[in-house]
Amino acid sequence: MATVRVLFDTKFCQTHLDCIIADYWVNSLSEKTNTVIFDLSLLEWIDTEEIAFLFAWIKKREGSIVSFPNIKTLSN
Repeated sequence: MATVRVLFDTKFCQTHLDCIIADYWVNSLSEKTNTVIFDLSLLEWIDTEEIAFLFAWIKKREGSIVSFPNIKTLSN
């Protein structure tokens, strides 16, 4: 089985959405993919619409492993 690592830059806004979809969408939903890693380690800002999209993407991957390594917290 395959793993897809979705890399986010410091901002995730409408202007970035098309690139994220083009780079990762098809592979992340493939039957051969059992793990999707959403790498938010650089992310500092996400627009409301894009966070809703991200939650929907995670919901669509229901039944597979979804990981969020290195998430920044207020204490970091």
